[in-house]
Amino acid sequence: MAEIDCDEVKRTEDEILLVNGTRTNRDLEARWGLEMLKMKASGEDFGRDLTLHHSVLRDTLGLSTPRIESILAAAMDAGAWGGKINGSGGGGCAFVLAPESRVEAVVEAMLSSGAIGAWSVQMDSGVRCRI
Repeated sequence: MAEIDCDEVKRTEDEILLVNGTRTNRDLEARWGLEMLKMKASGEDFGRDLTLHHSVLRDTLGLSTPRIESILAAAMDAGAWGGKINGSGGGGCAFVLAPESRVEAVVEAMLSSGAIGAWSVQMDSGVRCRI
């Protein structure tokens, strides 16, 4: 089988955007996976990158809705560090990361801006094995 020189392949503008968006999200996911393993994840930095990840999903893949955009904007205005759409099949829900001091205001803002439900959850240490 002959090798294809990727530099010689002509790509449409949409294909280039898709490749670049996919690389951005891959790199963000790899970075934060490592940060979490090292227990060095900063809430504010992570929130900013959640929003960057969301922008690729929204702007490159078309995965968002006006309602979710309104909810995320309200959450950010209320003090959330960042957030994104999530859920398989194009979403339908979103989550945000916020400092503990802003959680109640963020939940209220999300509900006021069109969220059907919004609640806070606390991060845990993850799965543990007991023998």
